[in-house]
Amino acid sequence: MGEGEVRDFTVIGDTVNTAARLQSLAGPGEVLISDETFRAVSADVGKTESRTLELKGKEEPVLAHGLKVAVNPLLSGSKSKFLSLR
Repeated sequence: MGEGEVRDFTVIGDTVNTAARLQSLAGPGEVLISDETFRAVSADVGKTESRTLELKGKEEPVLAHGLKVAVNPLLSGSKSKFLSLR
């Protein structure tokens, strides 16, 4: 890899489309995750606000979970902290 080389990657598929739809519906300070993702991380995030959403391109409604995000202006975005609704 030489200096100035640009690499571009594109991902496609149902998972990516669902994530993009959830992202577009999330409110300020919120991250929406699918039920499948929630089940994988539920021990770490605690209680969430659940809601059923109609998503473009999906025949059936999708169960999503909302996580609130606490942002410390003194930290970079990568150090934001997810809060549960405990």
